[in-house]
Amino acid sequence: MEANTKSDITNISTQRSGLGTILNFFKLIYGLVKSVVGLMFILTLYSVIGAYIFLAIESSNEQVQKNEIKFERQGLIMVLKNMTFSENTTDNEDQLNKLLINYETNVINAYRNGMTASSTGVQWHFQSAVFYCLTVYTTIGYGCIVPVTSLGRSVTIVYALIGIPLALVILAKLGKKFTWWIKFMFALGCKIFRKTCGRCNKVVDSGGTEFKDVPNGTEVRPGVKVYFGFELDTEFNLNLFWALLVSLAYIFLGAVMYSHLENWTYLEAAYYIFISISTIGFGDLVSTNRDYFVLYSIYIFFGLSLISMCINVAIDVLTKQIQKAKIQREKIKEKLRGRRIERGKAIAIDK
Repeated sequence: MEANTKSDITNISTQRSGLGTILNFFKLIYGLVKSVVGLMFILTLYSVIGAYIFLAIESSNEQVQKNEIKFERQGLIMVLKNMTFSENTTDNEDQLNKLLINYETNVINAYRNGMTASSTGVQWHFQSAVFYCLTVYTTIGYGCIVPVTSLGRSVTIVYALIGIPLALVILAKLGKKFTWWIKFMFALGCKIFRKTCGRCNKVVDSGGTEFKDVPNGTEVRPGVKVYFGFELDTEFNLNLFWALLVSLAYIFLGAVMYSHLENWTYLEAAYYIFISISTIGFGDLVSTNRDYFVLYSIYIFFGLSLISMCINVAIDVLTKQIQKAKIQREKIKEKLRGRRIERGKAIAIDK
């Protein structure tokens, strides 16, 4: 009996430990998914899967259109050769006119269906498919790479319905992270130049008090933790000037990269970046260097998060100004009410 009881206890403890291991594993997975790194990994995986799906759907259709154009072009070449050695030019001219009309029709149809690459080039490849996925879930929508098949368009709708909310969540989280880093860099700069900068005691509106010998991650107030000796938070209570300055620096540095890789002027590169990260996406100027499409996608996505940060900082500034205006209005009302009461008392005394 005692042996059976011991074995039962051992089995129960083993089951509990196994269940605890499984629970801890799921907690770890949930923590990773909830973090910015985990969400970025999910979005990257989502982009890769989407790229392969769109590539499988659209590349075959692109090849069919190119084969039709090649066939018509070869027919034109054969007619031109025959005209060179034939005496019956009338029949050859009629045949040539028909082939030219067919060739023109195929080229126009191919262009309307979104085929902008040459007959020897490839529009739908892995890098361009990843770039297309980026333009879908970021809502930029250049229009330079588009699906032309019914299946591809249907998949795009479903892909966007899932991808857009996921991208918005990640952009919001990245915006908060950028806010934190700007606050930290400003605090660190003030610490270094404290002797020459007398107003550097405060980092931002949220405080920015310096703490010495305090472990990183120590929460001093709700939502406010200490990192590297500075009291920092992830709220958007940042000076709008610094947010805009960082965003402009990001655009100008990126313009150097684009102007070098795409052979654009510096103004064209800066214009393209602004149109992209502001999600205007005219499509009048589009990157064509396929070797760097993945790099472009990463750059544009982080640029979108910076713009998201700037918008949230501007909203925070406007909200505070509105609150101040309301407080001032209430103070004015109190003063006017007090004057009316005093005036009423004075009139009563006179009577």
